[in-house]
Amino acid sequence: YAISLTAKSSSIIGGGSDIGEALDVAVYGGVPYVLTHRGVVVFQPGKKGVQMITADERWGDVQALTVFDGNVYILDSGEDHIWKYTATGTGFSDIYQYLAPDTFPDLEGAQSFAIDGFLWVMKGDTMLQFQYGTPLSFTFSGLDRAFGGGSTIYTSDTEKHLYILDAEHNRLVVFDKKGTYQSQYFWETPLTISDFVVSESVRRAFLLTAQGMYTFPIQ
Repeated sequence: YAISLTAKSSSIIGGGSDIGEALDVAVYGGVPYVLTHRGVVVFQPGKKGVQMITADERWGDVQALTVFDGNVYILDSGEDHIWKYTATGTGFSDIYQYLAPDTFPDLEGAQSFAIDGFLWVMKGDTMLQFQYGTPLSFTFSGLDRAFGGGSTIYTSDTEKHLYILDAEHNRLVVFDKKGTYQSQYFWETPLTISDFVVSESVRRAFLLTAQGMYTFPIQ
């Protein structure tokens, strides 16, 4: 589904068995990309979903995908890899490893990542930051208490901040991209949140649950 933030209406983009076991979804240039254990399905406007990337035998425990500059990146916590597929004129290149050859991060337990030019991986209560496949030094500062298990990240090249969803503690925590604490938002009733996004342009956060979409304003 696509939901308009201005008209408050929704429309169906696509469906079917191809996305019946979806693990994650990302949008680039208005086009949705859906990660499944069988590969990546792309939904071009007005067309049925097409599996543009086939699952590779090197995939381990793939968790999430994102699309940046037209290229597809897949977080594989089982193999401690970030797989990359480069956009070509007819689809995507063969699989290759985004991380530098001498880089061996422990990605076990990592469930989410984001790219804004840098690549960010949320792992437990720590953040891993990479540039051109090479790890950088990054730490959070000013946080009042550690993140709970399963915390996830959202940012993009159009957002100025890092947003960490700490569902265990019913909060969304905001940092600048140097890791300095900015603010946090709480809710009283625990929610089972499957995904979230933040739009600084409309100044709202959106939390997706099985019961529906929750939203609240941000500064």
